[in-house]
Amino acid sequence: MAEKNEFPFTVEELDSISKKGTYYDSHKKANGLYLRIKNKGGAKSFKVGGRINGKQIEVSLGTYPKTTIEQARKKARAAQDDFAEGINPNQKKKFQRTKQATLAEMLELYLQMKALKPRTVRGYRSSFRLVLSPLANTPITEIDYSKILKIHKDYAKRSQAEADRAMRLLRAIFNMAMDEIRDLNGNPLILENPVKKLSKNKQFTRLERKTRKLEDDQIKPFLDTFEELATDSRPFYQIGADLALVLFYHGTRITETASMKWEQVEIKYKRFYLTETKNGRRLWLPMTSESEKVFKRRKKLSTRSQFVFPSATNNEKHISDIKKPLRHLLEQTGVEITAHDLRRTFLSTGARLGFNDHLLKQLANHALSNDVTAGYIIQNADELREPSQRITNTYLEKAGRTITDTDSKLNELVKNLSDAEKQHLIMRLLNQNKAV
Repeated sequence: MAEKNEFPFTVEELDSISKKGTYYDSHKKANGLYLRIKNKGGAKSFKVGGRINGKQIEVSLGTYPKTTIEQARKKARAAQDDFAEGINPNQKKKFQRTKQATLAEMLELYLQMKALKPRTVRGYRSSFRLVLSPLANTPITEIDYSKILKIHKDYAKRSQAEADRAMRLLRAIFNMAMDEIRDLNGNPLILENPVKKLSKNKQFTRLERKTRKLEDDQIKPFLDTFEELATDSRPFYQIGADLALVLFYHGTRITETASMKWEQVEIKYKRFYLTETKNGRRLWLPMTSESEKVFKRRKKLSTRSQFVFPSATNNEKHISDIKKPLRHLLEQTGVEITAHDLRRTFLSTGARLGFNDHLLKQLANHALSNDVTAGYIIQNADELREPSQRITNTYLEKAGRTITDTDSKLNELVKNLSDAEKQHLIMRLLNQNKAV
């Protein structure tokens, strides 16, 4: 028997139908209500239709049985009232929904709309959680300049840079919201980006990432924090801290250092390499007194992983970043740096010691330009050991540490002596040696 497509909707009738098609409610309070089944046995969706400026509009009212027949009829009546006033019910629903959209919901929409790298997304979420979480459940249309200013000022006491970074994210979210949230006539509800007022009033500025490095008075808190984390029971802190210390003592890039394998390390000879030349020659770098301790600690704690700095969760992979220990440093000391800032710290310290560019580039495993001849390239790690150790010693001095390297101690003792004083010292040592 063929199914009727027009009848008074009842629970019994709607439960019994399953065939694909459109079924119309003939009840006197139907208000144009109909039910559509797109596929046999599929969902049963309540609909209502109407016209605005001659254009046919279809409005979804919910699915049966989650939406009852009586509820669907009432929704159909409300939609018909909107049609009579020239209002598109679909736009009205979107308006009501977006008007109440919270900042957290708008963040998700922003992340969906942008083609962002996973690391960028993680950074945005972290910044949102740290700074903007007090506003997360607030409708974005209710967030004004005063609320933003308070959030920024409160977190800037801990980290101006992190507070500024969050404001840049918030500014981008508001720019999107100004286009997305509109009234029924298509006019934007948010007319001005309140975050821009912060920059106009010079409340936050662009981070100078290209020149940031550890200042002399930040070296001690950095070393204290990371040496403590290196003995932490949590592997992601422990491994990340050791990687950060190697970056600090050698100025190498995080990508090539994090992926280093044990086959690239010779603890016996106190050296390691990160790259090879085109002809397969390894460019060895010397360990310093402090980085040697790190490599020995890593070896002692190493599992079956081929990597010096393995992932804390998967031995088959290497660690990818040091954000967690750096975040810990920021929270505990207020010192904010990146992995590349450690490289800049190394290079600037070497420059202050008078090292030329060629030497600095080799110490930090930096690619040499094509105009640098092979004669400038020092292939022996031992030749790089003394200048590399001098940079480490400078760090230790700034941190108020005792220099443990014997050769370095001797260098520090004699560096300010005149030639005559050095000759006198040599003669005394020789005479003492003969006496023995």
